[in-house]
Amino acid sequence: MIEDVAVTIFKVLRRFIGYFFLEIILAFSIKSPGYFIVKLFAKRDPNPDGFVVIVIGIAFWAAIGVGGYVIYSNAGG
Repeated sequence: MIEDVAVTIFKVLRRFIGYFFLEIILAFSIKSPGYFIVKLFAKRDPNPDGFVVIVIGIAFWAAIGVGGYVIYSNAGG
């Protein structure tokens, strides 16, 4: 009986923490740069949840990662 309550509490906590990381952290870190980059080049306001915004956000972080790697490898790392 107590085990069921504890398991239920841990499931709820896991779901909340998973939601927090996926929805808030990842969505914010991918959609925000994508939205601002698309907004710079689009004539109208882009959909913040749109496919283009997400793809551009992922491309932004990929460019940051590749740029960091290139700088690190050229600096003698």
